[in-house]
Amino acid sequence: MTVSSPLAAYARWQLRDSLPRLATPLVIFLSLGLLPLWALARQSGGFAAMRLEGEPQAMALVAYHSTLTLAMTLGAVLLASGIVALDRERQHFRFLFSNPVAPWKYYLQRFVIGAVMFALVMALIPLGFGALVAGVPVLPVITSSLMYALLYGSLAMLCGALLNKDGIMFIGIILVAGVLQQSKPMLPEWVGAVANSLPPVNVTSTVRAAWLAGRAADTGDVLLVGLYSLAMLAAALVLIRRAPLAR
Repeated sequence: MTVSSPLAAYARWQLRDSLPRLATPLVIFLSLGLLPLWALARQSGGFAAMRLEGEPQAMALVAYHSTLTLAMTLGAVLLASGIVALDRERQHFRFLFSNPVAPWKYYLQRFVIGAVMFALVMALIPLGFGALVAGVPVLPVITSSLMYALLYGSLAMLCGALLNKDGIMFIGIILVAGVLQQSKPMLPEWVGAVANSLPPVNVTSTVRAAWLAGRAADTGDVLLVGLYSLAMLAAALVLIRRAPLAR
């Protein structure tokens, strides 16, 4: 049996285990977005009437974009959080790696499967909205979801590789980075330098907003998010490879 065979065999189980997390963005969108859309449809004479350009459709598009953004952000955070640390805390690694599978390869495969499936699940939202109300682009949602999965997934994996209780660190970094980067023009220079060193949460939001609005995002911003995320992912995989799993 080759090393790659058990790794490939894990893929379907990784996919199965990620399904409850993958349902999160759909649940968020249906819970927060369907109610206002339903109310607008009743006021305007049904979803067929909302397909006609006018104020009801414009209001529906506003509700769609705001709820989509929330679903994408929370979905990416919940998809990524706690994977490595939870396996270590619950001692799952003792049987996960009883087969000749390198832990870093296992978690890299799990990361890739989760990110791809997250983007595909997120694509169901614009497809469903387009069928009911108005056609909206699907590809920008897929690319934005991949970007969010890459950033938050890499950060979560790095936090999990460092700590057993990684949730506070993960959420704390996201919140601090968002606040500092948004307030950077009003902050002292040294605090601005700290903000720049944190994961580019605000730049990610800027890129997403441009893509979802049908505009081209700044190439430098896209590169910053991509390279920073890949650097965190590489650091996490090195730690997983070198640090002891039992702590």
